[in-house]
Amino acid sequence: MASNATAAWSLDLIVHDFFSTWSATSTVLVVTLATLLIYQVLGTKEPDVHPFILARQSSASLIRHPGKTATLRALEIPLGYPLKSGLGIRDENAPKWSPGRKGDLRDILRQAARGPEVQAAGKLLTVLGQDGVEETEISQLVEQVNALGWWLKKEGVERCAVYLSNRVELLVLVFAAAFYHFSVVLIPAGLSEQELDDLLGRAKADALVAEAGTFSATGAFEASPSLKTVLLVAKGAGEHMSFDEPAPDLPAGKQVVMWRTATDLAKAQGQSTRDVLPVDKETTPQPLLTFVPDGNGYELVEFTSDNLVAGISGLNATATRSLKIVPTDILLPTTSLTDPYTLSWVLAAILASASLALNSVAGDKVDVRASTASISPTILVTSPSTTKDFLSKAVASGLGPGRFGRFVQNNQLIAGILPAKRSVATLGSLSKVRLVLIGQPGWQKTRLTSEELHELRLTLTARVGYALTAPRIAGAVTQTNLQDYRNKGDVVSVGPPVGSVEIHLVGDEASVGNSSPKGKVAVAGPAVVGGKVELNVLGQIADDYTVSLV
Repeated sequence: MASNATAAWSLDLIVHDFFSTWSATSTVLVVTLATLLIYQVLGTKEPDVHPFILARQSSASLIRHPGKTATLRALEIPLGYPLKSGLGIRDENAPKWSPGRKGDLRDILRQAARGPEVQAAGKLLTVLGQDGVEETEISQLVEQVNALGWWLKKEGVERCAVYLSNRVELLVLVFAAAFYHFSVVLIPAGLSEQELDDLLGRAKADALVAEAGTFSATGAFEASPSLKTVLLVAKGAGEHMSFDEPAPDLPAGKQVVMWRTATDLAKAQGQSTRDVLPVDKETTPQPLLTFVPDGNGYELVEFTSDNLVAGISGLNATATRSLKIVPTDILLPTTSLTDPYTLSWVLAAILASASLALNSVAGDKVDVRASTASISPTILVTSPSTTKDFLSKAVASGLGPGRFGRFVQNNQLIAGILPAKRSVATLGSLSKVRLVLIGQPGWQKTRLTSEELHELRLTLTARVGYALTAPRIAGAVTQTNLQDYRNKGDVVSVGPPVGSVEIHLVGDEASVGNSSPKGKVAVAGPAVVGGKVELNVLGQIADDYTVSLV
């Protein structure tokens, strides 16, 4: 008993001494320690993606040839299996679990017209600056596709050049060409008269669709002897004007017609229905041609429907199930629809029944805040120059998080967790952006480092996909994992290959045979025009089996 009493007495003395020295500082320390412990137990989240996936982001072939590296593929496409080349289109009467058809451009519009099973179908939103947004339903798009397709075929058009900014009429012609079996040639907007005349001569088109007031019709006829018809698009205040009256200096056998005149004639003839043409498995759409800048001017690239479908499929596979484009999304491209990477994402959005926002102010360098003044997109497709400009303005205006917020969010990104969105008042029209998709042409000198991509994630609290693109490839060559938030510093990392291509590096044995292979990027797959191409781009394979530009 005595020993027990002594032990109790000793314990009582220890407790008494401990609390006799207690102070406000002690309380603060204990509360802080308890808070940290509780946060570690209850507040810690799992990373968005397992670190093992980021440690090895592509699969490599077991052997390589002299002067070449091992072939790299996307993780989900092991060597020996076919690369992604189809959309998996299931017809309305097909079994639910059937793999589906490869599909083509016509199926993209059919799928959009059919709409999602639960949610409302997406719309085409034309951003008119401070004047607001003009909505176009998918059914209205189908109506214009049928009207213009019928009219152009009636006029005997076999190849139609399109010189338009990012607007609904450009997409109308892309789909009309697929359904009514003529080819379309996309010409970038904003060219000088001399550049336009040069590209028109190379296009060898017999019809041209362009915005009224942006060029000389007489000059176009002179630049392209094969040109017989010019179709003018007028919007806004100029929509009531008519240019149908033949000009006195118009060459014989040539005509200038307004877009509205063609659609009105089709409507009068009962050809502008809102029903999509039925599935035709016996024919394939004509190739889509586009002028793509290559650093030395413009290269005319001819994409087959299979190329485009494969490119779209490869890009879709870069987004996991939780990140895929859904009907509630609004995709806004700040780059031209004539760019294969941009066009592939736009077609992917239409396929997913998402809404599409089109702004005529689009190009290599635009003001993102101005482009989104009257709309709040969830997905941005943009360029490196636009991104650099946005980041410089964001730093100058203090748009990013504060010092403490930056510390917390930076630690979250290091832990593999995307920080929560900040208030609408802070980001304004960019507050809903969840994905930023950036196409990096290999020839372009303006490039984004991993440090700059990290800053973009901190500023917008959005996931970023940075892709290597090339003129002869639909979609992308490589693209960073959307859930890879690592900051690699000054490295220009463009990620692993997408599922529609496989790549390897070509060079002398000393460069490609070491532990950090370096050489020219060679690409093969169904998304590549001609099946394979060697790019004039130097790349390096990193330890995590991603590609960095050097």
